[in-house]
Amino acid sequence: MSVASSSPPAGARGGRPYLITAEDYARMIECGAIPEGRRVELWEGQLVEKMTKKPPHVIAQGKLADALFRIVPEGWHVQVECPLGLGPLHVPEPDLMIVRGARDDYASGHPTPADVSLVVEVADTSVAKDLGRMQSAYAAGGVVAYWVVNLRTRTIEAHADPIGGETPEYRSIRSFGEGESIPLTLDGRFIAELPVASLLPAVAG
Repeated sequence: MSVASSSPPAGARGGRPYLITAEDYARMIECGAIPEGRRVELWEGQLVEKMTKKPPHVIAQGKLADALFRIVPEGWHVQVECPLGLGPLHVPEPDLMIVRGARDDYASGHPTPADVSLVVEVADTSVAKDLGRMQSAYAAGGVVAYWVVNLRTRTIEAHADPIGGETPEYRSIRSFGEGESIPLTLDGRFIAELPVASLLPAVAG
């Protein structure tokens, strides 16, 4: 009687996965190893394919982008789904970022947390990830303000004052509902208040 092979798959034979660094990732893009237009990002040293966005996600992202483009003052600019040099093994592409300076200032390298005043992720199916390991990674990297637009609860959760160390987190977490406005500050300077309801997709009737 033949016996089926019980050999483990190649990735489970005692070896560790090979981690890609941010420098490796940049070289792969430069030499065309990652096809142009392929929706991937570097996370925890691995290439991760980005999920296709559902219409409510696209609407919320677009509304917030429109609002930020209108109010962000000179000396800052808005980036949409652009790379952030978060660390040696992390190059995420957040839904939105407010970045210091002009776009041409980053011709030789991506912005880092020191250049960024706000990172925003729109969350529907990704709520657990965005409020879990993404939140921890942004806090560990020193991102000063992180918003999660939660399409499930129709709220925006604002995180500020990051703490590093073994258990990175944000000291300040506040949830803003549809009847409230969320304040935007840049370098401690108040810029505007954004009505939360105006940033969410309309409720299907």
